[in-house]
Parts: sequence; structure tokens; C-alpha cells
Amino acid sequence: MGWTWRSSLWERPYRTGEGSPDDHASLTPTFLRLALREVTPGTRILDLGCGAGRAGLAPEAAFRETERLRFADWGEAHAYLRAAGLWERWAAEGRGESLRAAFTAGTRTLTVRSTLLFKLRR
Repeated sequence: MGWTWRSSLWERPYRTGEGSPDDHASLTPTFLRLALREVTPGTRILDLGCGAGRAGLAPEAAFRETERLRFADWGEAHAYLRAAGLWERWAAEGRGESLRAAFTAGTRTLTVRSTLLFKLRR
């Protein structure tokens, strides 16, 4: 295959007051590291998330980053979801009650971000 796959997981405790929609808009640490290390003046960047990817590029590396929050109980998780503006939509889609049931059964984590990044060369 000739390219590498890297995966990382960050799990951290929820801190009271977290959960604004802005928390989900930031760049991932791997993307920032790659950009700072490899993007120099004059570098051209292609956003592959916007089309079929017919640019003749070969994968060099793939990265998966997952961030999970750990909550003490359902109350903390629910507060986070409400502050992030997610609860109303999740409840309307039927996911809210499933999540509440999972927390009642002992789940204590929620994946808040999972990102795939690919480093490609022409």
C-alpha cells in the first residue's frame, strides 16, 4: 500500500460550562501541525471534501482523530448538549432518548469530534 495510517483518541473530563457551538468549529491538532510544518508561502492546497477528487493525487498518510468527553452523569451530558445547541435536534430525531438510556445503563462518554485527514501528493 505504501502509506501510513495513524489514529489517536483524546478523552477528557467535561468541565462545567463547556458546550458552545464554537467548541466544534476549531481545527484539529493534526491538521494544524501538518499545516504549520508543510504549508509555506506559495504552497497550493486542495480541499478534497468538495468534489470527486480527480486531481491525480496519491495518499501518503491518513489520520483519524477522535475526541471524547467523559461525564459524571446524564445531567452533565445533557447540560453540555443543551449548551452546544444539539439537544433539541437530537431529541427531535429520536437520538436524545437513546443517549439518555445509554447513560442510565452506564455510558459516561460522548464522542464530540471525529475527523479523518489525508495527506496527499501529486
